[in-house]
Amino acid sequence: MEKEGNVCLDGDGIPTRQEDHQHTAMEEYFHDGYYSHLAFAVPHVSMNVRDIDFGRRIQLDSIMQKSITLTNHTKDKITCVWMGDTSHVFHVTPNSCDIPPLKSTSFRVTFKPTAPDQFYGAELECYAFYKCLTEYWQLEREYISPPWCLPLGTTGHTFSQQSETFLPKLELSSQKLQFPAVSLGESSFTSLLLRNTGATPIQYDFSNDNSGVFLMKPYRGIVEEGQQQVFLLHMSPTKAGRCEKVLQLRLNDDDRNTQKVVLVGYAEEAAVKLDNDGFLFFRPTCLNTFSTQQYGVRNTCRVPLRFEWMMSSDDAKLLTVSPQSGTIAPNEHQMHKWSFKPKEESRTLMKPVLVVTTTRGRLLSKSYLVPAEGKGTLGSLRAAESSVDCHNILAGCMETKNIDVFNDSDCDLHYELHVDSDKVLLQKCRKILRARTIQTIEATVQPTTCGTFTVAISYQLLSSADDTAVYIGEKRHLCYVVVSAVFPTLVATDVSCHGSASGRNKMQLWNLLNLSRFNSLMMKPLPLSSTSQKTTESMMASRPQVDMSFGAAPVGSEDCIINLTIANTGTISTNWSFVFPSDVQLEVPYWTSSYEGEQISTPDDSLFSVQPKQGHLEAGCSETLTLKYSHKIAGTSRLPVLFTVRQGQQLMLNFVGVSVKQNFPYIHFAQTSHTFSPVPIGEMVYAIHSYELFNGGGVPLKFWLDVRGLKQLCEDNFDCNIFECLTPSGHIPSGSTVSIEWLFTPFEAKTYSVTIQFYISFNFCYENN
Repeated sequence: MEKEGNVCLDGDGIPTRQEDHQHTAMEEYFHDGYYSHLAFAVPHVSMNVRDIDFGRRIQLDSIMQKSITLTNHTKDKITCVWMGDTSHVFHVTPNSCDIPPLKSTSFRVTFKPTAPDQFYGAELECYAFYKCLTEYWQLEREYISPPWCLPLGTTGHTFSQQSETFLPKLELSSQKLQFPAVSLGESSFTSLLLRNTGATPIQYDFSNDNSGVFLMKPYRGIVEEGQQQVFLLHMSPTKAGRCEKVLQLRLNDDDRNTQKVVLVGYAEEAAVKLDNDGFLFFRPTCLNTFSTQQYGVRNTCRVPLRFEWMMSSDDAKLLTVSPQSGTIAPNEHQMHKWSFKPKEESRTLMKPVLVVTTTRGRLLSKSYLVPAEGKGTLGSLRAAESSVDCHNILAGCMETKNIDVFNDSDCDLHYELHVDSDKVLLQKCRKILRARTIQTIEATVQPTTCGTFTVAISYQLLSSADDTAVYIGEKRHLCYVVVSAVFPTLVATDVSCHGSASGRNKMQLWNLLNLSRFNSLMMKPLPLSSTSQKTTESMMASRPQVDMSFGAAPVGSEDCIINLTIANTGTISTNWSFVFPSDVQLEVPYWTSSYEGEQISTPDDSLFSVQPKQGHLEAGCSETLTLKYSHKIAGTSRLPVLFTVRQGQQLMLNFVGVSVKQNFPYIHFAQTSHTFSPVPIGEMVYAIHSYELFNGGGVPLKFWLDVRGLKQLCEDNFDCNIFECLTPSGHIPSGSTVSIEWLFTPFEAKTYSVTIQFYISFNFCYENN
């Protein structure tokens, strides 16, 4: 038979007929060709009836018989053996029989009760197997299989027509059975429990559903006292909607003992409810960007549905949806994300279609047209001010400015900001600006040098605001940021003196304190790396230096008091301070390292003082400082003092003071090299130049000049008098100044130089160029 293709081996190695098993076990259990007009599988052996009801049997001495037929559907001889009732009330003859291939045989079933007024019921079993299996030792092991079992239910009773049957006492699990909702063509199953709570058997008989929608197994039988019976029910609706059937349960063969069992089921069609009455709208969208919209779909039926969005090729270029297909559970409201990316500036109507299909049973589908409307437009940004002014920002400092950006278009814009200079930083470059709204951008201005700078801020549109965005179009100008970076400047504007320096005029004091150099250095911007307010040894060595002389006077003279007026000529306020060596605990010899090789004393802070040592000046304001030097110790005293301006220049001021011993001569030269002011050639009258000498000693001095160098210069210039000394000698009282007058008459455009020797009493000689 295996060679002929009649049988094959299943997964367990048991011979079976070659059939397609595409149905569930429950469906094959009900659709057997007897309880249902359908038969999903051709049985090996079939029986024309599955249960026999002998009804009422009054005469006990007679035998009631009914016949049944068994058919062999195989191509080999089979043997049928009946297993009878142990009480022998129901019996089948013949007890065993061979059935040729594709043939049928009839059997007699007899009912022979033994007592009156009783219910009888039994299940007889017929076992059928291949005839060849009787000699199993001659077969290969893999072809030995168990027999087929064909059950036969039998019932009957011996109650007379005048007597009443037993009163049934039972419990049903439910009088109304609700089947799970299914799709058309799909089956649904449920169960019913009958429990016999009485002391007598119960005979039950359910009515059939002639429409074939509802099936029950078993529908007739006996439940012994204290036992229970489980019924399986099957529903297979033939049309959509509600299915309902009332089954009559007839008990103990008496119409008065009839109960009703209601069967209810539903056959569902594919149906959904769409948001917004089935319309999808997109807000205006910038070209080549995309806008998203959430659209909801609710499954209004009680079975899962499979969905798929379909659209034309032209609409697919503009629309995308996620997910495009999938499953919606019963009563689920599922959100779908739509994206619209316009290609041209116009209003577009698109027509996607939603197709929903049941997942099981007959695959019935339903389509829903969802009109989608979107508009493509052009968008641009503008700043509230075309030029954002940032005035008087301290160089090296940061300041935040707010820039208001407007989106006047009716679409959202994703954009990225660009700056063409590192002097302006933006907090966040990629942003999104909703339609017709305003957004404030924080710009951090941090100029590194002084001056006025113009920084351009531009923007570029993006397809989205995430990292996967691509640029759209070229950069567009947004606004300018004009940065005016300044630094604090303090300069000396006036000077006066008291005490030992009272004989000096303003010009002499200006030169002694070297205020011209002081002012020029204070007006010079300082690199950002030098604006730190920390005072360290390495930093002190790199600071510009200015020598400030307090002049000379005998020991014990009045203190040299100088009133110096400083003014804030800048546009921002600032703090200033004088830092003495003792303030920062640095060694004075290091501070005076630039004077290595000279005989200098190391004074304490009592010789030099500044009042006040620190202060605050608003822009345009001035303050007078008092600088004092005490003539307590003979000799030259030097004290380096650091003058600092917050976020500005830092200068090393070398305070120099000379105290002369009593009755000891001392002449003070402002400088050992003097340059006359430039003079035009060919003037009829030339201006007189002067050079000043100061007697800082306690005794008067006599001086005279050696002018032999002038004669040599005259001979070298064609006997023309280039320099002429009008005061070649004179006296200088103690604490006084004398001016030596000179006449400078050049005859060609060049620089002339000559060395002049100064002589004073007590055999001291000085040279000056």
